[in-house]
Amino acid sequence: LKNASYLHDLGKLGIKDNILLKPGKLNKDEFEIIKQHPLITLKILEPLNLRREEKEACLYHHERIDGSGYPFGLKDEKIPIYAKIIAVADAYSAMTSERPYRKKMSKEEAIEELKRYAGIHFDKEIVGLFIEIINQKEEVKKNEGN
Repeated sequence: LKNASYLHDLGKLGIKDNILLKPGKLNKDEFEIIKQHPLITLKILEPLNLRREEKEACLYHHERIDGSGYPFGLKDEKIPIYAKIIAVADAYSAMTSERPYRKKMSKEEAIEELKRYAGIHFDKEIVGLFIEIINQKEEVKKNEGN
């Protein structure tokens, strides 16, 4: 899981900066190009001696519970667990980071967004555990400060 979390977006190296860094909304053609990055990642990783689960996590991290994701439109139980975990962590990271096309969200806003899409885009149980872990880490930080 740790390896896959570092490698999952490696395929973005194959996407031109004018698309990756575009300040506005992507058009349909640009989005189709972005949707290729998991396949590019897999192509880069193929010669390496990685476990199947690591490669699958990278390939399927944009699949959605309701089947609306990419690159294959996998649904719920067809999506490997590592890919489901990376999807939640990646979404949270993206939402709480400054992007050329939008301002970053607060932790609370990002958590509400994860909750809103739990069971639709993201696995409900993983979202719940993720939020629990974030809150526990915050509680530990508070206690260390006292």
